[in-house]
Amino acid sequence: MKKKLFLYVKALSDFGTFMDLIVLNVVVYAATGSAAWLAATMAARTLGGVLSSLFSGVVADRFNRRKIMIASDIIRVVIILLLIPFPSPMMIIVGSFLIGACNSFFMVSFSAEIPQIFGQNKILEVNSLIARLTSISLVAGFIAAGILTDWIGYELTLLIDAGTYLLSTYVLLKLKWETTPARVLPITDGMKQKITAIGSDLKEVVKYLVNVPLLLLLNIVFLVGAFAGSSHNLGIPLLAEIISLINKASIMG
Repeated sequence: MKKKLFLYVKALSDFGTFMDLIVLNVVVYAATGSAAWLAATMAARTLGGVLSSLFSGVVADRFNRRKIMIASDIIRVVIILLLIPFPSPMMIIVGSFLIGACNSFFMVSFSAEIPQIFGQNKILEVNSLIARLTSISLVAGFIAAGILTDWIGYELTLLIDAGTYLLSTYVLLKLKWETTPARVLPITDGMKQKITAIGSDLKEVVKYLVNVPLLLLLNIVFLVGAFAGSSHNLGIPLLAEIISLINKASIMG
């Protein structure tokens, strides 16, 4: 039962993540009517995740991973609750950045504990189940956020969103397992090693792509596809408002 609860905690946390992704985008666009502010909100969330990924793995090695997950959930609760009375565009951008960072910390610590709880021989099976639960959370979170925002307003929707993180925190506090012993590697040294390794990997990748033109071409195509995907994410809220001013959040979800 403990093992299943651990997976459902991740699904619940994902549900909250996908909910606030919709709600905050709706709120910032409703407040500004600006595609630039909407794009900045999306970019801030991604940037927070990217920057924190440089050292979230080092932190997960250095500290108790269960406590990192709990702290990530609590911080997200505080951020969401602060955005209810202070829904200014700048606050939403800052909040999105911090949420993106917390998502990275939670995900890295969660993933690192999977072998410890389920064993090395069940990693593939567990990851397959996590992928299914994540897909369900994605669909449910988007639809729930859109419909609830239109029906009861963004304030109550954000309260429900914060409640999902709070419930995740409660379950993690109740769950106990033998965590992986923390390493004594200093965080500063770990970050230097991480950045150095990233630079070395990038050089190796560039060298390989130059020697394999077809693979380079495929990566260029994928890069263009990434821009297309970003355009869709930005364009959908704008199109939803054109279709219906009353139900735009539901359509977006």
